[in-house]
Amino acid sequence: MLSARTVSARTSAGVGAAALLVLAASLAGCGAASDASSPATAATMSLDPAAAAEQDAAFAAAMIDHHHRTLQLVGLAAEHAENPAILSYAGELQTLHEQQMTDLADLMTGWGKTPPHIEGHTDLGDSIPGVLDKTQLATLTASPTAEFEKTFLTTLAAQQRRALPIAQKELQAGADPVAKTYAQQVLNDVNTQLETLKTLSQPS
Repeated sequence: MLSARTVSARTSAGVGAAALLVLAASLAGCGAASDASSPATAATMSLDPAAAAEQDAAFAAAMIDHHHRTLQLVGLAAEHAENPAILSYAGELQTLHEQQMTDLADLMTGWGKTPPHIEGHTDLGDSIPGVLDKTQLATLTASPTAEFEKTFLTTLAAQQRRALPIAQKELQAGADPVAKTYAQQVLNDVNTQLETLKTLSQPS
């Protein structure tokens, strides 16, 4: 079983958050140098500060929940998949999403906000809310290996797409440079992930 961890269990969080901060500062500097009056900058300047701050917090909380649901889904691969490529990619996603959850929790704490409380990614119960209902989860886990792998990849792709509107809203209405940099990275990551999942879905 892929190991389960809580948001607060990771001790390397500061490194990831600091890296996001450096990247955000770098991007902001480049943007100012290239076009100080760009539409994106003007839109951000016109936002109500309180509303933008609430959007930043809502974005971080929504992404933490998204990563948690993804980790619950990814954890099923260790028990039911056999394809080495799928198992390897599931492990990569586990590492990525766990670190991202920690980084986002650190951001929220820095803003004076309380991150969502996450118990454990392997504590599924009988469903993964918003991803698989009780019947769908039971059907998936009872499927033969080949059918499980096919449905797993399709479900995972659909789950990753759910992050897109969350990130897009942050880019449109958020204000924190670190959060906005992270939102752009989410868009980039999801596009790459969808391509990888498409490749894994093809018959070998």
